[in-house]
Amino acid sequence: MPKKSNAMTEQVGRRLKTLRVAMGYATIRAFAADVGVNEDRYDKWEKGKALIPPEVVEDLKRSFGVTSDWIYFGEESALPRTLYADLRKAG
Repeated sequence: MPKKSNAMTEQVGRRLKTLRVAMGYATIRAFAADVGVNEDRYDKWEKGKALIPPEVVEDLKRSFGVTSDWIYFGEESALPRTLYADLRKAG
């Protein structure tokens, strides 16, 4: 996984933050805890300093209904309509 920021990790980080806010989490700490990951590790993903691994993306998919295509590439077409609307409001 990349450790330095680049365009993809930064875009993924913005989408992760949008997801967190759309789901009603004001802090990284609470979201990371509910997702089951270390806060510092999640913070790196959201800040675009590292790329979230596929196994955690799978957990996000199960928990929140997002798709890996949306997280990694911003593809919105397969998102549930209500989730799409929530993400648009939060982003």
